[in-house]
Amino acid sequence: MIRIIVFSTSANGKEAKKIAQELLKSRLVACVNVVPITYYWWKNKIRNVSERLLVMKTRAKLSTELQRRIRALNSYVCLRSSP
Repeated sequence: MIRIIVFSTSANGKEAKKIAQELLKSRLVACVNVVPITYYWWKNKIRNVSERLLVMKTRAKLSTELQRRIRALNSYVCLRSSP
């Protein structure tokens, strides 16, 4: 059994919780870690936002369905996956 780690972002904590719970309930992931704050450089200043990083552990054979569910649950318009 090949296991993988999948990364995705969500707009805020409420959405991250919804995504995590739905993916866990559907057994598409075994575990979800939610990283609370994103820091970045913008116009020569360090900024932060409420965006959340989701780190998900799953099996490789579930990756296609997992990506489909994340796209359906996530408010972000542009989602990409990398092999």
